[in-house]
Amino acid sequence: MPILETLLADRYQIVKVLNADGVGNTYIAKDTKNPDHPKCFVKQLNLATSNPHCLKSAQHLFGIEAQTLKQLGNHDRIPRLLHCFTEADSSYLVQEWIEGVKLRHLLPIGQRCSKLWSESACLEFLKQGLSLLHFIHQNGFIHGNIAPDKLIKRTEDGKFTLVDFASVQRIRDQNIPGYRQASIALPIATFGYLPPEQLTGNSRPNSDIYALGLLAIQALTGLHPADLEVNSHTGEIDWHSDAIAPVGLALVALLNKMVRYHCKHRYQSAQDALNELQLLQFPESNPINLQLIEIQPISTPETLEETQDIAAILEAEIAIAAQIRVTLTSTATPSPIEQSDAMDRVSPISPISTISPVDPSTEGMTVPNQPLELESMSSTEMNATPDSVVAQCPLPPQPIPSKKGSSVKGSNILLLGMWGGFTVNSLVITGGLTSLFYFSTADDGPKLLNQARLEYHAGEYDKAIALAESIPNFSQAYSEARTHLERWRVDWEKAQSQFPLVEKAYQEQQWIEVIQAAAPIPDITYWQEKIAPLVQEATVQVAPQTPEWLEAAYAKGRERDFKGALELLRKIPRGTPAYEEAVSKIPEYEENYRIRLEAEAHELLTQAYQAAIAKDFAKAIQLLEKIPSGTPTYAKVQEKIREYRDKQRIKGNSLLQKAYQRARKQDFVGAIEILKQIPRDTPAYAIAQTKQVEYTQKQRNRRQRASVNGVNVATDATVQLLGMFVDRQPSDRTAVGFPEAVSPGFNPGDLLQEIS
Repeated sequence: MPILETLLADRYQIVKVLNADGVGNTYIAKDTKNPDHPKCFVKQLNLATSNPHCLKSAQHLFGIEAQTLKQLGNHDRIPRLLHCFTEADSSYLVQEWIEGVKLRHLLPIGQRCSKLWSESACLEFLKQGLSLLHFIHQNGFIHGNIAPDKLIKRTEDGKFTLVDFASVQRIRDQNIPGYRQASIALPIATFGYLPPEQLTGNSRPNSDIYALGLLAIQALTGLHPADLEVNSHTGEIDWHSDAIAPVGLALVALLNKMVRYHCKHRYQSAQDALNELQLLQFPESNPINLQLIEIQPISTPETLEETQDIAAILEAEIAIAAQIRVTLTSTATPSPIEQSDAMDRVSPISPISTISPVDPSTEGMTVPNQPLELESMSSTEMNATPDSVVAQCPLPPQPIPSKKGSSVKGSNILLLGMWGGFTVNSLVITGGLTSLFYFSTADDGPKLLNQARLEYHAGEYDKAIALAESIPNFSQAYSEARTHLERWRVDWEKAQSQFPLVEKAYQEQQWIEVIQAAAPIPDITYWQEKIAPLVQEATVQVAPQTPEWLEAAYAKGRERDFKGALELLRKIPRGTPAYEEAVSKIPEYEENYRIRLEAEAHELLTQAYQAAIAKDFAKAIQLLEKIPSGTPTYAKVQEKIREYRDKQRIKGNSLLQKAYQRARKQDFVGAIEILKQIPRDTPAYAIAQTKQVEYTQKQRNRRQRASVNGVNVATDATVQLLGMFVDRQPSDRTAVGFPEAVSPGFNPGDLLQEIS
């Protein structure tokens, strides 16, 4: 584990250790190569195991988190990925540091807490949270761990940011033919905020909406989700009676729909929830019409009467707990007090195996374990001990009768899930962490990818894409599927756009165009079968002409026109008599053409250097731009072009300054001559054009005044102009129209005639 002041990647200096458990360490570091030395959040993956399957799974999930941050980090309220690297057998993620306060520190604790939120504050929180979820879901991801430690109220503007994407998942289409869940796993997440479907690995976008709704309810009531009452018949949460401050019925309906037990009864997208939230914020112009959904009671094998006493309730709880213990192992389960102590000692980043309850109907099926999942701390954690993360049992909640009417405390039900989680943790501690890495994984990813490949080449493009996208991110075929998806989309689009050109050329009997248009079509069985008869017919029609093309190519080769020869040889299609001979000749002509291009490039380069020495950068650039891109000197040529353009710009600015100096001495003719020398492709050129017009007009006005005022004025002007040229070199005087020497009989009026 790196220590304080350690320099990672020769750049990031560790200044604080946030968490160090030997598996997923987190640090605060400063960027030493940035002049401002900003803080950044560093996450380290360092597994003390030699198991290749474990290492591969962990690195795969670590890579998924990095790819997700790279894709989502352009949002203003999601930390950007700054760097991802490997050093000393450890992988590191460097993220933007978010300065602020965690939501955990802002939520009230208990109904008497003074930090209870108002309805308006809750609405603003929901607006910010739902907009974040909408952005994440639109990009194809599910966060999977919305919790108080994952939302940070940013110091600079008070807005909530979302961090920690270690549990992120791709949104998968559950309706794909042949699709089935690859594994059922106990997820690692924050206790109390997981929806029921996520416990069985069936996360959906509105699973995040469920967790966000629970956070809003906690803000209004001060109660942890485990302390909220649950209706014994419907399984729905009854919370609004616990709210201390008055809460409008519209907000109650909104939150109730966000936290419905069954995902089908919730908002199906964050945008739907945002639309109804908008109605809450502007009730005058938009009447609120939020209907409560009638939920049918959960069916149970038998109905217990509500008047049962406490002993019956305990008996029912013990029976369910016994069922959980039977499905796990015969390992003794510690008492609730011992379990609570054990939970505090469990690392927040721990590998958790999958354990499925025994079901006679599924006997013989293999339920795989979940690959390693890592949960990172948020970037503003200032201590080394985050909240414990509890693995929850995937059994559906059982209705427990209560003497309190139609609802019981949710803790009675959720506590049973905790017991299942504690049992799993005790199994992990008893069996050792390393042994968990040897569980086999039933991975349907390769099978789905193979089916997608078959559908793709059969022409079922949409079905193939859907199948490939359904491969879970923990599958060994996930990375390969992502690569195939990118290439398949590009190739299919190219084939779709190119095939009509083949058909058009075929209908017009342009046989060469048929073959040329068919050549770029990618090797997709569906499209190759479509173009095969067209290309075959075109080849038959073209075959008689190919010997003539071959002879013409030889003739051009003898004339050193290798480019023309290659064009003719490449026209000869496969399957014609001259094809094999043409193919064998192409490499020879390509080499000759390359040598000729290099010789021409060398000659052009020499001429360009000579022009540059003469300060004629415009000509040098023209010569360099003629050098073809296929030559070895091309890259160097581009650097020289940029250099010469900079020098040309400097030359233009220098000439412009000289023209200004001439104009200040009323030498407008000399100024105009200098302005004409400014190169066209420079910033000074446009200014020079304007100044030429201005100086020409000033000179014309000067001539008009001289002709009106007579010879005396002209003589005075002549004397003044002559005085300005006393110190000039002969070449300067000649440039503006003066003779080498002024004769005694020189007429001053002639001088004005010369200035035009």
